[in-house]
Amino acid sequence: MRYSIGVDIGGTNIRLAIVNEDGEIIRVNKQRTKKMNEPSDLVDQIEELYNSVNANEFKVLGMGVGVPGPVKQATGYVHVLSNIGLSDFNLKEMLEERLNIKVVVGNDAKVAALAEARLGAGKGAHVMQYITISTGVGGGLTIDGNLYYSTNGFSQEIGNMNLIRNGRQPNPSMNPGCLEGHCSGTALVSIAKERGLDVIHAGEFFEEVNKGNKVAIELKEEWIDNLAFSMGSLVNILEPDVFVLGGGVMQSSEYFLDDLKKAIDNYVFPQMEGKVRVEKAYFDQDAGIIGASLLVL
Repeated sequence: MRYSIGVDIGGTNIRLAIVNEDGEIIRVNKQRTKKMNEPSDLVDQIEELYNSVNANEFKVLGMGVGVPGPVKQATGYVHVLSNIGLSDFNLKEMLEERLNIKVVVGNDAKVAALAEARLGAGKGAHVMQYITISTGVGGGLTIDGNLYYSTNGFSQEIGNMNLIRNGRQPNPSMNPGCLEGHCSGTALVSIAKERGLDVIHAGEFFEEVNKGNKVAIELKEEWIDNLAFSMGSLVNILEPDVFVLGGGVMQSSEYFLDDLKKAIDNYVFPQMEGKVRVEKAYFDQDAGIIGASLLVL
């Protein structure tokens, strides 16, 4: 049995685990993400977690790290991690020097896609398009179980796809009217509040839908149409065999997934209607850490 280390870096927590080649988590630890002033602070915290799991008991092949931002895959150069305030550093080189272990660094949505393609809802698919819908929107594309990488690391930033000209802008680095600005869980709640709904998170919004709230139902239909429009565009460009949808919003998938599947057909060639499967992700919170471990297996 082969083993590797998976690290999932988030704005709230950092998790590190020993994972076997079947995706089973053998040992795991997590810490609240500390205040970061320099990239070395991040390396310090990863080293602390690494030492806590006694990885030397296993013949690990290396460490995979998933980060919440664009990464130049070939070199491990991290462009920006907005939610922890770091940018422009080579995490791969820093960790390899500190821990004396092989390290591969990838974007968190992409490594979650790898977990789903190899071991989850996208297993066996020729082309799988993963989309995570949570605080933001991200994606990962796999072909025959292998991640598609671009030269600079900005591919599959699906949240920045243009959707509505001069629409909502989630942050200054993203396009006004992008998918994330209209279809993330954060955007859905923000729009709901603007329309008079008293909701704090997407789950509460969909509870209002379930209660028959007309404002919520109308917004849900608008949200589904925007998401379907973007997914239809991806069908026209990539023709995936399956979409795998993850992220916190999917906890309420019973309220929208069937309607979303039907709506996608409005934006594809007639010959493609019903040809692309849409599945809920198999993995939940562990997708990132398992996918990161697979980067070195």
